[in-house]
Amino acid sequence: MSSSFHSSSGPQTGLGLGLGLSAGPGDHARRAHDDALWGAFAAAQTSTEFCTSWLSLQCLQVADVRAALLLLEQGSGTFVPAAVWPSEQTDVTYLAPAAQQCLSERRGVLLPGQAGAMVVVAYPVELEGQVHGAVVLDVAERSDAALQLVLRQLHWGIGWIETLFLRRQNGDDAQALQRARVALDVLGVAAEQARLDPMAMAVVNDLASRFDCDRVSLGVDRGGRARLLAMSHSAFFEKKSQFVTALENAMDEALDQRRSVVFPAAAESHGGIAIAHRDFAATRAVCSVVLSSRGIGVGVLTFERNQGTPFSAEET
Repeated sequence: MSSSFHSSSGPQTGLGLGLGLSAGPGDHARRAHDDALWGAFAAAQTSTEFCTSWLSLQCLQVADVRAALLLLEQGSGTFVPAAVWPSEQTDVTYLAPAAQQCLSERRGVLLPGQAGAMVVVAYPVELEGQVHGAVVLDVAERSDAALQLVLRQLHWGIGWIETLFLRRQNGDDAQALQRARVALDVLGVAAEQARLDPMAMAVVNDLASRFDCDRVSLGVDRGGRARLLAMSHSAFFEKKSQFVTALENAMDEALDQRRSVVFPAAAESHGGIAIAHRDFAATRAVCSVVLSSRGIGVGVLTFERNQGTPFSAEET
């Protein structure tokens, strides 16, 4: 990280560090609270938990923070809130201009006298020369030297966020490799069949076994609508049945959005419309994956689990 600091003058208040020699009940309570925050950070299993506990720790270490916001890139230059402090219901919209300036200038900024705030401190989240987000704090007024210490704290604290991005990148690479292996295996299964129908049946049977599903179905695009081609372990199905109609509606829902659709939604999924999937699923877990050729959806694979584990974000 190589961001520069920009400061503005303000009242000389200092940091107010307490160095008491004896610990009273209040000290023990604060220590227990601090330990709980560090424990939550160390035990974080999801990106949401990681970011929420990280932002809480920054506010703990900076002191006298009124509100805080962590923005992270979601994709294609879009930045969305990854964490808000002191609670996710806190209105932090007034911090948006500082975040925008920080992101556009790619450096730490100090902005006293902002509307509705005391002093706004913003610092970019940067990895290998690429800006991935920003952290913005509304803090009490303090000296220039103390504000520089706030920027320095964020500078070092953001190193943990960089660790998260590296973990994501490594995880993405590992997932891409695993998916490539699965794709090659499935292609091998398909290549053993000379005709379309037996090939489709072989593929869905293999996928059902490979992903521990009760049923996998393959639909293809016919004039803008999904039409069921094969259903695992079923040599025959009634094309006009209510079940097949509901299944094809779910496939259409994925095709129309050009994205995978999961119901129930995975914990870290980015939403999407799943009305047809909800109607089709009933008590089952359902995941539809769009098959694309040159950016155009040509088919859908729909996976079903009657009981047990729902589909995770990694599986989609």
